[in-house]
Amino acid sequence: MTPTDILNEAKGRFGVLLHSDEDKLQSLLYQALGAYQDKAGVVYTARIQSDEIAEDVYSPPADFLQRLVVKDKRGQFVSSMIMQSNGGPQLIVEVEGDHIYPLTITYLVNLRTQNRDTYQIPNEHIPLIIDYLEALIAIPNAERLHRVAVGGKVDAEHIPDNSSLYERKTLLEERMSSARAILPMVTIV
Repeated sequence: MTPTDILNEAKGRFGVLLHSDEDKLQSLLYQALGAYQDKAGVVYTARIQSDEIAEDVYSPPADFLQRLVVKDKRGQFVSSMIMQSNGGPQLIVEVEGDHIYPLTITYLVNLRTQNRDTYQIPNEHIPLIIDYLEALIAIPNAERLHRVAVGGKVDAEHIPDNSSLYERKTLLEERMSSARAILPMVTIV
């Protein structure tokens, strides 16, 4: 699913969606992706062939946020550091000694900045992101539903209160933290 698909799924969970301004919903989507990125994280790996490194510099993938580790074919640690340039981050790789290609870079994904219409989020992350986005939308939506009910002199008891909505949001943040990405093992020789 793309981020746009996730937003549409979350919106579809509401019988009455009064908080429907597209800019505000996009802002909540950005917030949900950022919270998931910060609390749980999405980890990808990429293979680096020897011809992809010019003068020990490698340009990481477009969804690159932060390097976790670089290993060689045998799983041995390869020293590296990130340098920022005008074209984005550059990975400086110090391939010395008996390292064997291909190298594997394990990195955190930047969910916030990806194209919301085309970027595919891995399936295992989608349910929690949708649940969290739904919780974010529910807070302002319930406030509007409550105002409409009070203004129309209709019973508002069926509308969830802010404390229960914020409690659900907090519980989902705790679930994200407990689903935190596991760092890969390396061998240092």
